[in-house]
Amino acid sequence: MNAAIAAHPGAPVDLATLPAPAWDELWMFAPYVDRAAACEAMRQGRIDCLRELPGQVDEGSMALVFRRAGRITGIAWRSQNSGSPPFIESGAGAPPQPVPHARARFSTNTGELAYLP
Repeated sequence: MNAAIAAHPGAPVDLATLPAPAWDELWMFAPYVDRAAACEAMRQGRIDCLRELPGQVDEGSMALVFRRAGRITGIAWRSQNSGSPPFIESGAGAPPQPVPHARARFSTNTGELAYLP
């Protein structure tokens, strides 16, 4: 993913076309999101979360968690300085939602990922 962004700066990136583990949904977590909050949002089993996710997403980073049929199939890290991804914040009191495989398209105009609905 990072190589595709670097190869075509500013161009949209379609994560569904990149070689990656098999997945059907993408969860993105902003800096300072801790393991418990990520696991709760994804309704992920405790053992999978402890084994797969870090204790917290670091400052200036974003965790991209790929899942297939409810199981974590991969995690990628991306520098992100602009705060929370806009599509994971579903409104006041609403739970975060994943990005489906078919809609995982992002702009990189600022050098950071921004969801293209």
